[in-house]
Amino acid sequence: MYYPVNQKRNKGIVRPAIRTRLLCPVIAVLCFFHTSLQAQEKGRPWSLQLGASYVEVMEQQISKLVGQGPSLHMTLTKSYPGERWDGMLELQLSAGLPKTDFESGYRSVMPALSGKYRITQTRELDERNSFRFGGFAQAVFRNNYYKNLDQSRFYWTNFIGAGLSTGYDHQLSGDRTLYASLDLPLLGAKSRPPRNRYYRIDDISFGRLFKNNVSNLSLGAIDTYFNPSFTAGIRFADKRIQALSYFFEYCNVKDEGLIYRQVNHGLALTIKLGK
Repeated sequence: MYYPVNQKRNKGIVRPAIRTRLLCPVIAVLCFFHTSLQAQEKGRPWSLQLGASYVEVMEQQISKLVGQGPSLHMTLTKSYPGERWDGMLELQLSAGLPKTDFESGYRSVMPALSGKYRITQTRELDERNSFRFGGFAQAVFRNNYYKNLDQSRFYWTNFIGAGLSTGYDHQLSGDRTLYASLDLPLLGAKSRPPRNRYYRIDDISFGRLFKNNVSNLSLGAIDTYFNPSFTAGIRFADKRIQALSYFFEYCNVKDEGLIYRQVNHGLALTIKLGK
């Protein structure tokens, strides 16, 4: 599918000076988290989370049709306990296969890569209950390809910023703990494709893909980039299987009058790597 090119200046593109101002708070937050990481103890062994989910996606730059399908993810996590603050590093790779009701097969693909570093402080409410609060810095890169709808281009939805992190733990008998957590991005820089592009076919070289993924930057606040993620499950202490969990993520991005929306929910298994 080819869309006519609008030769007028795209108002959604951020000039270099403005782009620098957008990235300054993000860099400051990352430096703060890096300093916190250095002050913490050596991390515990890595953990591997494997998850399967159901995903829905709507890309209004193409149409208002909703694609639905399966999705898989793999997440590596490493925790860094500290005297006052605890840190956790998360690296995730995922891929979804959505299709609309008008498509006969799964021809679209939704790969995503993200990194997040979270610091939280725990407050004991009583012998069995505790509350966690803190913040996180993250970078999320989503590059969707809808072959049946537009086989010429990738549609990216990226975010670099920081947000609020909260959690609740309830100790059960033995080594089991019920837990729930909520992460909410608050401020950062988002990147979406311009509404009208100057190329009919995207250059898929690494350099061009990287340049596209950090282009057309704009402010990503909670009113234009709403991306809460919720997790609840049961955790096992000192076991090879560390946790069983349910997760729900909602992403609604507004840019140039158009909306990108993604809903993802499913189940995950977390396994301890190493001793």
